[in-house]
Amino acid sequence: MYTLFTYLTSITAQEEEEEEEDDDEDEEEEEEEDEEEEEEENNLKKMEKQRSQGKNLSVKVTAGKVKVENPERLEQEEKAEEKRLAIMMMKKKEKYLYDKIMFGKKRKVREANKLTAKRKAHDDAEKSKKKTKANK
Repeated sequence: MYTLFTYLTSITAQEEEEEEEDDDEDEEEEEEEDEEEEEEENNLKKMEKQRSQGKNLSVKVTAGKVKVENPERLEQEEKAEEKRLAIMMMKKKEKYLYDKIMFGKKRKVREANKLTAKRKAHDDAEKSKKKTKANK
């Protein structure tokens, strides 16, 4: 019984010593890494200073130009922003209805644009036919 106890205590003592050694090694490695990082940072700073000294910066200040504001465009942007905010303030049901109405309006405009494009293409074709007949 005594031998078993001494054996176990000696094993735990050995494990504790190994853990302490591992901790010491980890701390030493961390210190070495920190020192290496500091050296790298210092080297980088030195290189940056050398580069900045070697370059002559050719920075010139030029007179600015006054930007002319178009009052019509500003007014349109303001109206568009107000409309966007009004739409955001709508309740869900109102917004759904509004979206349906606007979709219908946009669809009608698209159809009208398609028809005008078709009409223009047809008129151009008719003109080219008349020109070919007139030239013969």
